[in-house]
Amino acid sequence: MQSEIWRSEVVVTAWTKTMKLDQFDDAKVGTFINKYINQGPEKIPASVRQGGGTM
Repeated sequence: MQSEIWRSEVVVTAWTKTMKLDQFDDAKVGTFINKYINQGPEKIPASVRQGGGTM
């Protein structure tokens, strides 16, 4: 049986955190990124983080 999370249109992950959406939502994805950026074992340089950018 397939996992419920894979039935979503969009799945955003940050290590152990997952957010599923029925459709892409720029504001929700941006909030998710800002909440979890630099919370994992890797560190993202400030020059990459500026403006909400990711690696």
